[in-house]
Amino acid sequence: MVLQSGDLRVTGVSGVLGQPAQGKILDASGTQRVVTVKMPVDKQSEAQAGGAVTVTMPDGSNVPGKISSVGAIATTPSPNGPDSNSGPTVAVTITLGAGGTVLDQAPVQVLFVAEHKEKVLTVPVSALLALAEGGYAVQQVTPAGRRLVPVTTGMYAGDRVEVSGAGVTEGMKITVAAE
Repeated sequence: MVLQSGDLRVTGVSGVLGQPAQGKILDASGTQRVVTVKMPVDKQSEAQAGGAVTVTMPDGSNVPGKISSVGAIATTPSPNGPDSNSGPTVAVTITLGAGGTVLDQAPVQVLFVAEHKEKVLTVPVSALLALAEGGYAVQQVTPAGRRLVPVTTGMYAGDRVEVSGAGVTEGMKITVAAE
């Protein structure tokens, strides 16, 4: 007889009723919901133990997650497997918070936050104008007309980009290219 302290979840039964209990009779796992990601080694720095992630479930709901471990052993996909064109990966284990659908196994998307900034000025990416001499500008709308204001770009997120520069101020009116 083997005893297990704490909760566990039976994931498979290989024992047969009425037969001697020899060898393996069942498979078990923990009860906590986790996601395992095969993270490309060159992106491993984006996954830090304790870091927050967002997991998008198959039904479209977003569930908060926390990186519980980042593997230290890189593996290479099998030559004929579905990931055969990707390079070496490490396993990243994410513990899920509450919410979302409860599925045994499901394909999910995981959003890792590589960098986080607060209190920055952003504009739609479609507001950027490439300058002939290099760099970018936005077109400011003023009562006197329009003028180009050079900007330095920072982080991109979704359809927005961080901008800074001598003439960039909060609340300034700019033009945005029609989509």
